Amino acid sequence: MRRIEAVLSILREKDGSVLLQEVLRMLKISQEELNKAISLMIHYGYVIESNGEGIYRLLKKPDRLYPWEIGYFLKTDKMGRKIIYRRVIDSTNKKAIQLARKGLPEGTCVIAEMQTLGKGRLGRDWFSPEGKNIYLSIILRPPLDLYEIQVLPFLSSLSVADTLESICEVKVDLKWPNDVLVKGKKISGSLIEISSCGKKVDFAILGIGLNVNMEESDLPESIRKIATSLFMETKRKHDRAYVCASLLNNLEAYYARLLEEGSPAILSLWQKKARIEGKWISVSIGERVIEGLCDGLEKDGALILKTKEGLKKVRAGDILS
Repeated sequence: MRRIEAVLSILREKDGSVLLQEVLRMLKISQEELNKAISLMIHYGYVIESNGEGIYRLLKKPDRLYPWEIGYFLKTDKMGRKIIYRRVIDSTNKKAIQLARKGLPEGTCVIAEMQTLGKGRLGRDWFSPEGKNIYLSIILRPPLDLYEIQVLPFLSSLSVADTLESICEVKVDLKWPNDVLVKGKKISGSLIEISSCGKKVDFAILGIGLNVNMEESDLPESIRKIATSLFMETKRKHDRAYVCASLLNNLEAYYARLLEEGSPAILSLWQKKARIEGKWISVSIGERVIEGLCDGLEKDGALILKTKEGLKKVRAGDILS
């Protein structure tokens, strides 16, 4: 794969067109080795033209979340520097948990084009069609207590919001505890799974689903009124590798802030962005509904509501209004 990265780097540097002899000189390889690299790139979906006069042109790259495509846009130290890529997987979170238990380093990502058993919050399914969106799980090993690790979904939604607003300037809303909305419809969500010993965290898996190039016709009828994507909002396709790298860049910045300043800093940023404090909120918890004025967030991210019966802390549930 390093040979592919090297050839792509030269083609990009030369605006997609380069002399054969120049490639051989820069990479210090034989023409046979270059031919093998080109053949492999074509196998991976790249369209490369050779005009018979020793000039190679990159005409098209595939819309795939290949590690080297994401890596081209990365500005991180850890996040995404090791990527486990799968075309189809049952669950990126499940695979990431297996790898974390084997000792893979912090920042390792599992990325797939499609999930057959994608997981959402509260045991729900996450719709995961192939080649349309981003399904990403990251191994984290933070030196934090259990209550602080609960802020990871808030960190995740802030990172997604910054990514979307920088790429296409859509207006983003945050919904407690981890949803990102555009015009009232869900475009992203996250799921955290933790392995701990006592109050100390061994590792945490942060799973993120972000709808990028999905069209309305791709959606099941059951979620068409509540889900959206970047394509549906902007009416244009987006480079998923670039979107994914931008997300990882933002995640690393917010994660560093969490480690330096603690969970209150992240929760404060989230509350400001979500504009939730002082709002009247109804939360569904199973068959019960709790209503009250939002009095902010507890240090573990729990929702604090002023109800008729007094202050109540809600740690899991769905906001209805």
